[in-house]
Amino acid sequence: MNADEYILKLPNIALRSRELLPEQPGIYYVVDESNVIWYVGKAKNLHNRWLGDNHHRLDQYKTARFVYRLLP
Repeated sequence: MNADEYILKLPNIALRSRELLPEQPGIYYVVDESNVIWYVGKAKNLHNRWLGDNHHRLDQYKTARFVYRLLP
């Protein structure tokens, strides 16, 4: 599914910079460089959810260029 304009205007962080994610709850979208949504999730602490190699889909996302779109 392609991301709509609202999602594309949300703050974003590149996958390689995931250590910059805030330590707060939120809904997040994982979007590739073609603006295709690969995953939608929520976390009590966005930073901890993606810290290290904890996320169950991280290996899949490392093979392409993805960014996080955050809905605080």
